[in-house]
Amino acid sequence: MLDVRTVVFDLMAALSAIVGMAIGHAVMKQRLMAGTISALVFTSMIWGYLPHVAAIEVLAVGILCCGGAERAFRLRVSRSWVQRTKSEGVKLVPPFRGTWVVAAGGPIIVENHHIFFSDQQYAADFVRKDAASWNSEILAPIAGTVVNIVDGIPDETDTYDVPAETIARNPFGNHIVLEVAPSTFLFLCHFRLGSIAVEMGALVPVGAEIGRCGNSGRSRGPHLHMHAQDTPSQALDKAKGIPIQLEPYAYPAVGQMIYNVPWPVPIVLRELDHAKAYLPSNARSGSLSAGVILL
Repeated sequence: MLDVRTVVFDLMAALSAIVGMAIGHAVMKQRLMAGTISALVFTSMIWGYLPHVAAIEVLAVGILCCGGAERAFRLRVSRSWVQRTKSEGVKLVPPFRGTWVVAAGGPIIVENHHIFFSDQQYAADFVRKDAASWNSEILAPIAGTVVNIVDGIPDETDTYDVPAETIARNPFGNHIVLEVAPSTFLFLCHFRLGSIAVEMGALVPVGAEIGRCGNSGRSRGPHLHMHAQDTPSQALDKAKGIPIQLEPYAYPAVGQMIYNVPWPVPIVLRELDHAKAYLPSNARSGSLSAGVILL
């Protein structure tokens, strides 16, 4: 005779696993994790008539398998991210004056929330070291032609009173798109309302002021978001991201302090060794991006 409670319990466990599969696949975008959970769902259904303890063991194995899948995914993304950036990255100079810090970026998932978006997987967020990002000059980090401008989006305030639908329609806020090479478009985002200093079609030289740092769009504090992709469209997760390098040809990664002062060459004060940093044994904590940047 079947134990109704056991059957109900195992069905609920299977349903939970299916939900987890959907979430894991949507967030991680990896068939590895989805396949692992699918196998666990099937196993749970086959063994659904076993006592509760068996169902719990199945779920425990599932947690371990998913953890291993996520770890493998993280390492694979990190290595391929670094390799492609070093070989294909668009070379840029610092797009600001003074000393700034990379608040989000690099190949480590927990330090770069952009990785999950195809268009922004090589993106980086920057804030001034002295926390005075608001209204700071933003400069063209490379010569290019202005192919798109969005202005008129209000900056967020301490009370976050900008309508949610406005942000949803304009996550990059006030921004500029530069065509810097064939099928290569550089996005510079979250400018202060009304501060954009270039016009459509203009050929902008490297180092020219293009606007002021603001807090428009999906943002929780004044910062500059920068990424390159293969189309000028601002539709999220549709274009293919293109790697960027930051003079002296180091990819932006969390914690880097970037100087742009009147010296012969802008320098990076501290270059993090991310060729090793993405390995689990060298995992780092205390990310500067926590609670600062959302896009």
